[in-house]
Amino acid sequence: MNWFRSPESSSWVSACEKVRNALEDYGCLTCFMALSNTVSDDLQNNILTCLMDLFGLLQNIKDKNISEKPFHGYFGRRSSSPLLESLGIENHSSLKYVRDFASLMCPQENYDPF
Repeated sequence: MNWFRSPESSSWVSACEKVRNALEDYGCLTCFMALSNTVSDDLQNNILTCLMDLFGLLQNIKDKNISEKPFHGYFGRRSSSPLLESLGIENHSSLKYVRDFASLMCPQENYDPF
């Protein structure tokens, strides 16, 4: 996997685009499981535990994650799709926005894992 070691290579850029498109089209968990042979069992378990904790939050907390853009805030628990839930993080590549999201979802924790 030399492409993995050279983020500036065209094959790296191509792989990133494919992963981004797959995440947008099929969702994070589906793509994560598809890549599971390259992710350690411990990391998979930690991520799935965190996701279960996140989606296990009270409804009124999840409802605070709002956005003007469709599917960029909290989406879920609708009669047309009772099993679908998603929580988007606006500007997810910005540490500030990730921290803001963490504070919004867990204000009582008062802890900064970053």
